[in-house]
Amino acid sequence: MTLPHSSLGPQMYKRFWIIICGLLLTISTVSSILVYVQVSHELTNQMNQRLYWEAKFYREQLDQIFLRAALRLDNLIMSTSAISGNRELLQNELQLMNNSLPSLTRSWLAYPDGILIPSPSTRPDHVLKLMWWREFLQGHSPKISGYPMGRSQAMVGKPFLDQTGMSPLVPLFSLDLHSFKIRRAAGLELDINQALVDNKGVDIDWTNEPVSIYTASGYLLASPYHYSTGNFKMLMRKDNSPLIRQMLLQPDNSFGFKLYYRDHQKIVGIYLHDPSLGMVIVVERPAAEVINPMRHIAAGPLVVAILSLIIATLFAAMLYTSLRRIREAQQMTRTAEFRALQAHINPHFLFNTLDHMAGFAVMSGNTALVEMIRSLANIFRYTTRNLSAIVSLREELNYLNEYIKLQQIRFSGRFTFHLTVPEDLLSTQVLKFCIQPLVENCFRHGVEKSLDPIAIIVTVVPIQENIIEIQVSDDGPGITDKRLAEVRASLQGEHLDLENRCDSVGIANIHYRIRYTYGSSYGIILEPLNPGLVVRLRIPRRTF
Repeated sequence: MTLPHSSLGPQMYKRFWIIICGLLLTISTVSSILVYVQVSHELTNQMNQRLYWEAKFYREQLDQIFLRAALRLDNLIMSTSAISGNRELLQNELQLMNNSLPSLTRSWLAYPDGILIPSPSTRPDHVLKLMWWREFLQGHSPKISGYPMGRSQAMVGKPFLDQTGMSPLVPLFSLDLHSFKIRRAAGLELDINQALVDNKGVDIDWTNEPVSIYTASGYLLASPYHYSTGNFKMLMRKDNSPLIRQMLLQPDNSFGFKLYYRDHQKIVGIYLHDPSLGMVIVVERPAAEVINPMRHIAAGPLVVAILSLIIATLFAAMLYTSLRRIREAQQMTRTAEFRALQAHINPHFLFNTLDHMAGFAVMSGNTALVEMIRSLANIFRYTTRNLSAIVSLREELNYLNEYIKLQQIRFSGRFTFHLTVPEDLLSTQVLKFCIQPLVENCFRHGVEKSLDPIAIIVTVVPIQENIIEIQVSDDGPGITDKRLAEVRASLQGEHLDLENRCDSVGIANIHYRIRYTYGSSYGIILEPLNPGLVVRLRIPRRTF
């Protein structure tokens, strides 16, 4: 007997494939959406980090500009001319200060008995009209709306417009106090826009950067690009900007981000407070420059949903593209962070040395002063002639020797210095400014804190075929076990901690610069000695 043919077989087969394709389509779509959400979130974080480090870099540069003027003011008020009240010498010093700072509009020195010594370009009647002058004659300190500058005794005053009504001027004051009484006061007024446009001693051209400077109350102080083209009014309240409105509504936040529209264009912006100056750094960029990668990723789920037959291939391609874009965003973040860290290192020692030279010149003879100036000139030349982050070990050690010459004059007889390096390692590539800060720590935590002579030793040795180690040690007081554990912990992360980072130039700074350049296999190792401490800096052996 023959059974009748059944048509259920092909129908069930068709339904089975419909169900399988539907499941594949659903799984691929859900997976693609989850990947899209995760990658978009990561890219947003990377975007914020990139803008944060960019704003932080601009803040470092702005601090350098004001610190340079503040240190000049400190040197003036403590000079022998100021102490003796020699009008002719003081006016010469004021003129020299004006010549070295082209953005300086006025400067003066005043005494409690009413004697005022202005610079040649300063009209005395302008100073006499200032509110702080009447307070000063009554023995009161000027009312300062800014903040102490940390590495200087100068304070930032409340900005105001010049007589033309176009340029904001920022006053700086420095007071010499004795038993809470003012012995003399020095002041200057700085054209902040001109100071940025002058572009001397900084690493960027402000006129080409999307950065503006505001007061904490939302008034525009500086916008170098618009200032250079003459089409922007300064000290105008900008609370019509969504970013500035957010800053005013959240005064306790040190920084903040905002995505908004301006002139039919989507903008991403960040504000970052500068507590030492009482100012706010604002960086605004077109969103297309920063978040375009997310637009490309957004097309991924749609393509995968339509082309369900090649789900595995598209899914793998999307994952690869997403991860590549994340790595690119991370690299941009690390580049901005690297510039901020290096900008913080460059001027640290130079400005402190200038400060010591000012005091040393009063007490020492010309011979020592000439030696100091020669070494300092060599240091300036090394800092400015080569902007590359990579130099030879020979160049870095020559820079270190100039630094040691200055410290030998400053700490005569209080330390010995020994350097050992094989001749064949002198052509090795190293990061610029990676050794001198470690030796500087020997002075800050060893020589300055000990009455006994300190031995500082720098040794360069190959520890493997392709790795060298730079060892910096001293036999000073060393550090406590607790502090050693804290420093070691700060070297364990993948990035430098944004919240707990200290303001001083530290070991973590150099450690992360090395890791960002060569990878996580290299960096700094700390080991205690009895007595003292040794810092081991490991880098790959590469030659030019």
